[in-house]
Amino acid sequence: QLYDSAQGVYVNTSGDTSGIDTTWHIKTAFDTLTINVGINTEHWFFLKGRNSDSVATEYSLSDSLWSWAAVPDVVSAFAYNKDSVLIKLDPKLNPSYTFFALEDSVTGRFIDFAANRLRSTNVTVDSSWAWATYSEWGGSDGYYLIATPNTTYVFRAYAKEGIRR
Repeated sequence: QLYDSAQGVYVNTSGDTSGIDTTWHIKTAFDTLTINVGINTEHWFFLKGRNSDSVATEYSLSDSLWSWAAVPDVVSAFAYNKDSVLIKLDPKLNPSYTFFALEDSVTGRFIDFAANRLRSTNVTVDSSWAWATYSEWGGSDGYYLIATPNTTYVFRAYAKEGIRR
């Protein structure tokens, strides 16, 4: 039996997580299992086995993972005044703890969300200065980037799974 403790559901071999699967399956039944999970959610999978004498084991942690975050859309980006650009995101169905990064695809530089400026092309999932939640990017009001006059910007958004900045 396979149990996702983070979501509090049992998983059957069809990938359904609607209830308890009391049927015992041979190991190969879970080898290529695909389950339907939420966007950017954590999952801890526990397995329970049973031998030919019907003696069952306790559940033990088999694996844990985060499901993928949905990539947000840059809804609009326009000159707000002579030295700033207003950028608005659509966070899609991501939970509020999802982190996003914004890149100017013309230069390949990412926005330092706290400094309101383009900073670097060397961004990883551990570059905490580049990743911010939807509310930190201004929410529905948008985010103001300090811009260089007469410069073309084309913004691309990224999302990462998990809860770590």
